[in-house]
Amino acid sequence: MSQIADARTTVAEKARQYCESRGIDLLEARKARIAKIATPEETKAVTGWKHPAILWNYYNPITKEQVGPRARLLSDPLPKDKKGVPIKCVQPKGTSNHLFFPAPFAHSTREALTDTSIPVVIVEGEGKATSIQQLVDNLETPSLPIGISGIWGWCSKGKLPISDLDLIDWTGRTVYFIPDSNFKKPKVRLGIKWILKELKDRGADCKIWSVAYKSGESGVDDNYVDLNGDLLALLVKSQISELKQSEQEIIDRYWEGSVVTQQDYDDLLDEALTFDPDAKGSKSRNGGDEEKPTVTQLLRQILSDVPCWLDANNPGQCYFDLPKGNTINTVALESNTLKDWIRVQFAELEDSYLPGDSQIEMVLSALRGDALLRKASYHIYTRLGSHQGKLFYDLGDSDWTIYQIDDQGWSVVPYSECPIRFKRSALTVVQQPPVSLPSLVQTALTKLFPFGVEARIKIIGGLLGCLLTDQDKPILSLTGKRGSGKSKAAQTISEIVDPIRSSLTSSITNLDNVVVQGQSRQVIVYDNLDKLTKVQSDLLCTISTGAGISKRKLYTDGDEYFLSTKNLQVITSIDYLVDRADLADRTFHIDTTQREVEPLDDREVVKQRSELIPIVLGALFDALVLVMRNQTKGTKGDRCTRFIGLDRAMAICETSLGFAPGTYRAAMEGNRQHNDEAIEQRDPLLYALLNYLRDRYRLTGPTDEITKRLKSFDPTDPDLQRLTPRVLGTALGGSLGVALRDAGVSVKQISRRNNQRRWHLEWADDGRGILRIKMA
Repeated sequence: MSQIADARTTVAEKARQYCESRGIDLLEARKARIAKIATPEETKAVTGWKHPAILWNYYNPITKEQVGPRARLLSDPLPKDKKGVPIKCVQPKGTSNHLFFPAPFAHSTREALTDTSIPVVIVEGEGKATSIQQLVDNLETPSLPIGISGIWGWCSKGKLPISDLDLIDWTGRTVYFIPDSNFKKPKVRLGIKWILKELKDRGADCKIWSVAYKSGESGVDDNYVDLNGDLLALLVKSQISELKQSEQEIIDRYWEGSVVTQQDYDDLLDEALTFDPDAKGSKSRNGGDEEKPTVTQLLRQILSDVPCWLDANNPGQCYFDLPKGNTINTVALESNTLKDWIRVQFAELEDSYLPGDSQIEMVLSALRGDALLRKASYHIYTRLGSHQGKLFYDLGDSDWTIYQIDDQGWSVVPYSECPIRFKRSALTVVQQPPVSLPSLVQTALTKLFPFGVEARIKIIGGLLGCLLTDQDKPILSLTGKRGSGKSKAAQTISEIVDPIRSSLTSSITNLDNVVVQGQSRQVIVYDNLDKLTKVQSDLLCTISTGAGISKRKLYTDGDEYFLSTKNLQVITSIDYLVDRADLADRTFHIDTTQREVEPLDDREVVKQRSELIPIVLGALFDALVLVMRNQTKGTKGDRCTRFIGLDRAMAICETSLGFAPGTYRAAMEGNRQHNDEAIEQRDPLLYALLNYLRDRYRLTGPTDEITKRLKSFDPTDPDLQRLTPRVLGTALGGSLGVALRDAGVSVKQISRRNNQRRWHLEWADDGRGILRIKMA
């Protein structure tokens, strides 16, 4: 406790010295609740900076609501930024700028907000504002001192005026701005010009205070002792009221020996009040006297003919169509590609000067606003998109080659005439142009996937499902021993419809990451998995049928952006990992150990891949054309999986792809039986119950009786022998009951007596005499 007390005493002494040197009555400031002495720990809790400080509290003078603190650090020495400049003041991260009123609750302060006869005095910092407030109080001179947190403290990060300025009636009011002694720096002069221009536009009569400084880069409060409090009071009074002759003589003598002259302030005021950021400069940036456009005007000129539009699916995202030879190039507003293009165009107009990021971003923000007003938009896709029943495929090349696929065929269309837009990520790889060679399709498929007819038609079904944009996407599960070619086959699947860099993913993480991955690719490959958790299983199902995430935009309070994806997914593993009915419904199992032909060696595959993949892609495009022509000819008998659209499409085009009629249906029937058996074997209790019901078709009684029957049915099963009535009852009322119903078993709780539940389980024969997991 004594250490805490000593720390508070030390901080209080530093605060007292700081305030006395500036003529601030700390006791009065604390009574007014605008200042608080804080230990390093208290400062860190508020701002994140562990230093002793004076916490200045910002208030809304009308609502009396506290709108945020700001700390004046009292460390010796002060911390420094990356450039070695001492950091004097800090505020909590993410907080907005506000105006500081030294006497927020005084009746006179609230009256002064609307009384335009009372002048406003603006200074940089809370200490300066408090010092001026106490000076004018002693002089009994009505005025409204206001502090801003730095020369740009009156605006937001986007250089827009903060709402606190609307609290004050500026029309016809005299405004005195007193800058720090570093006002000769270009950035500070620019800030002064902007704030005085803003206040002038609001109707204020702006002036600059004539207070000279002699102690380096500092403000009026820092010079309180150097100037002498009485002299400083006279300087204040000289701006807002009449002076006696003797008082004027004192000020005149002071100006004769000052470092900063009255003329310096007069020149700065003339610059500020005539400042027009959109006007043409009177001199060139090369130092000549000819009149040249400003940087802003040149940037607007460069971008005047470049279409700017919004993503129709996510209106907060803005894109540009940059001219590129005979075509266009779509880039995002935030991309470095756009900024680099602007600099290249600017260099052609201005040989000796390049714009900075802040100048470019200011113009781009204006163009974003223009797009929002015009509501110009396109639907934007990655690699594959659709519009009014037509498909469009982006090859990803530098010429922006786009293929259009409809019921008349497929051909290249100019990107400028494409009704949708495509975005490309850093992962996008150029695709070889497709070729239509129907007679070579089976040869190409056999060389790329030497696993047998059933495996090949499942793979081609997955690829076709990937290209059917309005359909759910299947999941391909490739299993087999080490060296069977699982990873190579998965990579080939990705390269056929969407070649990208680093196509293999090592794990399934969370929804956010998977959705972001899906935004930049059509196929997500999870390579060499050894298990699937329930959460991961659900995630795979979600991405198969379509998933989305909504996030808050950075640097905004309420704006949000939305990302959604629906992808073909490929899993490679040694053992078959699917053990849940909903995932089994979506999964095509491919056994890579069943070889029809000997696989090509790696060098031969690389050599022939560039010839084989275009043939398969061309065959898929031909299949899509055939499906579009015959899409109304599907029958109910076409359905054999949960993917109705894909089932009908495969029924239409399997012969054109070189498969015998009915090959797809037979493969899917075998796939369903394989999944049924896999799910049974994963759950010993489910497996035992289903085997019992296969023999007896019905099981009725309380849980203890059912448990005895199951144990006697298979005395060799250790899992079954450890079963208890409580566990069985809980399982039947939970996930086991759901799995049984999916397997075609009717599960009913027929009564409950003395905490003993009676169950009735009955086999629901589907007429074929085989176990069948019902499709969801």
